[in-house]
Amino acid sequence: MVICHRNLSNVEIVADTVEEILKKQHLESYSKIEVSKYVHSPSYWLFKALDKDPYRFDIFLLDAYDPAFVELADKVRSCNARASIIFMTDHIDDERMNRDMFRFRPTALVVDINRPGHLAEALHFCCEEQRLANPFITLKVNRQDRNILLHDILYIRNDAHSSTIATVTEDLRVNRPLSQIIRELPDKMFLRCHVSYCVNMSRVKAYRAELNSFVVDVRLSSIPISRQYSRAVLDRYRDYRKSVGLG
Repeated sequence: MVICHRNLSNVEIVADTVEEILKKQHLESYSKIEVSKYVHSPSYWLFKALDKDPYRFDIFLLDAYDPAFVELADKVRSCNARASIIFMTDHIDDERMNRDMFRFRPTALVVDINRPGHLAEALHFCCEEQRLANPFITLKVNRQDRNILLHDILYIRNDAHSSTIATVTEDLRVNRPLSQIIRELPDKMFLRCHVSYCVNMSRVKAYRAELNSFVVDVRLSSIPISRQYSRAVLDRYRDYRKSVGLG
């Protein structure tokens, strides 16, 4: 989640309110509580982060009156159609602003950030939107149920009677073998390419013929492909690329 406002005190108010709402109403499963706060202008780092991983942030709360944040909304929409955008403003009668705002298909408009009820309702809409747009798998991590977004998974490695799920931000140890986990994953997205590995095809950056392996993005990890099944694996990967318009 990213919070941007031209006023520092407003950023802090919104950030505190958002975290309280998400935890109190158990909505944190549908929003990554990695709150990044920006004042006056979103940093160059944020734009680079979106270039590297357009899906890193799921919800954006943006000050509608700051041109830099409107530019950020344009950037978000150009690379991530699934992101939820909430515009914050205390003016709703500006025709130019309204035209600019709704061009980016915002989920909600919050007029008074000092009223938690308004923000809570907007977050409910956003979290429901994210739940529908971002399917997840529920697994026990450290004895607690954890909702793991499918798009965040890079690959899964089998470790005897357990598995390691490598995500964009962390490695998760799950006390279940890969053969069990893979049954709950969509075939059109995940591919078992080796007896010990399953890869998220949407996260494959390249195929290395000389090493007979996939390279997954973000971490650039090299995932081996079983020689015995390499032809079938590569055929399925090529079919996937065609299905998503990558040729």
